[in-house]
Amino acid sequence: CPKCSFAPTDPDLRTEQSGIPVPYRGMIFERFRELPGKQEAYLGALNRDPKESIVLHGTYGRGKTHLGIACLMQAIERGQRVRYVPVIDMLDDIKARFGDDSTESAQSYFEALRGEPLLLLDDLGAVNYTPWAVERMSALIDYRMRESLPTIITTDQRGEGAIEGDIHGRVASRLSTYTWLPVGGEDMRPNSG
Repeated sequence: CPKCSFAPTDPDLRTEQSGIPVPYRGMIFERFRELPGKQEAYLGALNRDPKESIVLHGTYGRGKTHLGIACLMQAIERGQRVRYVPVIDMLDDIKARFGDDSTESAQSYFEALRGEPLLLLDDLGAVNYTPWAVERMSALIDYRMRESLPTIITTDQRGEGAIEGDIHGRVASRLSTYTWLPVGGEDMRPNSG
């Protein structure tokens, strides 16, 4: 597709440019432990239509980020350009780029993110949502919906109602069109609990 045409042909280079942290690059579907409470999310993510937007939701440590990154790694193998960004880092990066001489830089950064062919927004809900943060999230999600750009979101919010109450009704309304996949079961992180 035209939006994907600038993706490098080398999968290693696409991975390097994706923003996926090095320790996360092994988070592929084949390494996901299918424990009770995770099957629906695993199958939904594995078989996700490349044009589909999804929300992986559940409490911490259940494998949401692993499944989201596995979707990105699958897309990289298919030749697509992808981007991983934790929501809190994205908002901090936008703020840090504002200033006397950097307003264009903040806008350019935001425009680059919103136009990515596949974007993973990790940990939606882990931020204090000021009116500015709500406006930025709403603008990002709204643009991606209008342009039919798939988005993967991970959140510890417990469903669409929690998003509306904790973040904002406008963002929740847009996310209601996404496929919601619950990630439950046991904590997958070693030495937790």
